Amino acid sequence: MRFYIIAILLITFVGCGKPAPTYNPFDGYFDVSVTKIVNDNCDTISADCGFFNLTKNKEHHQVYYQVFMDEHAVCAKGMVIPLTTLKTVDSA
Repeated sequence: MRFYIIAILLITFVGCGKPAPTYNPFDGYFDVSVTKIVNDNCDTISADCGFFNLTKNKEHHQVYYQVFMDEHAVCAKGMVIPLTTLKTVDSA
């Protein structure tokens, strides 16, 4: 019986903490583990002063989490969709 109580407490303790990132730029959840993003082989891209972006490549777009260096916390996230073609219209 004592083993089961200790096992349940240990599982509860290990489950605590910030959740893993979902790489969904449209959810409203910013409190994710920066360590898990870094360990997920994301590319690091510099941003403005005091910030950096961690970028994950998806099928046709990139999702990024912007991290504030002093607090080591996610402050913004977004998505980049590269344009593969560009069509211009002649005004003749």
